[in-house]
Amino acid sequence: MNKKKIFWGILGVVLVGLIIFASTYKYKDSHFRKEGVRVRLDEYALEVDRECDQSDIATCLINLDVNGEKEKLVFEYINFQDNGFPETLVATINGKEIFRKDNLDFTKNTYYDYFSHVNVIGDKVVFTYTDGSYSDGRSTVLYAVNKDGEKVLEESIIGDNDMKIKDYSYYDDFATVEDNVITLYTSRLNYSNYIGEDYICDVKSSDVVEAYYTYTYKDGEFVKKLDKKITAKEYIANNEISCS
Repeated sequence: MNKKKIFWGILGVVLVGLIIFASTYKYKDSHFRKEGVRVRLDEYALEVDRECDQSDIATCLINLDVNGEKEKLVFEYINFQDNGFPETLVATINGKEIFRKDNLDFTKNTYYDYFSHVNVIGDKVVFTYTDGSYSDGRSTVLYAVNKDGEKVLEESIIGDNDMKIKDYSYYDDFATVEDNVITLYTSRLNYSNYIGEDYICDVKSSDVVEAYYTYTYKDGEFVKKLDKKITAKEYIANNEISCS
């Protein structure tokens, strides 16, 4: 048989195969979609410091064992608009809403929402939420909920004089969960060492500027206690700040 005829015969078979493939193959959009919308979220927009059992760029599902029962904790963006951005961030446990943040506008703001310290204490699920778009650096809230979605704790201002969780520290984790005790590192200072208009060197040396608080779970409740105080004088010395 003529080699040229063989070549054209093979080419014809390949072309017919490609036509059949193109007419029957269902093309899929490689870009992630949610609620029928192409999602444009940054890969770091939703961060959870615990491994997700199911996840995508907008969702993290964690299966938790609470007293031998399986509970589903979900953090996710919802209510996606045509521009690819969501308007709402929610958290649910067993389908019951325990956290909600509405009116998000990604066209004007950059959001980096951080859920951390996900743990089980007794029959309660605890976690912290940090609003990464908040410039003060003290935007973390402590939550504790039961499996029915009822909040036991929702704490942002932990102590007197605007003492909030210090979530910008590079040296100490702002929360620890050990056994039945949650320990929070709190501060009145922003990340630039200011309390309002006053720099740390201008604050009265005996003023308490930072503190550690504990939440101990006992008999079905969390008992809050001031564990350690740090004065302005101690803070200046510990951080080797030079005050003229």
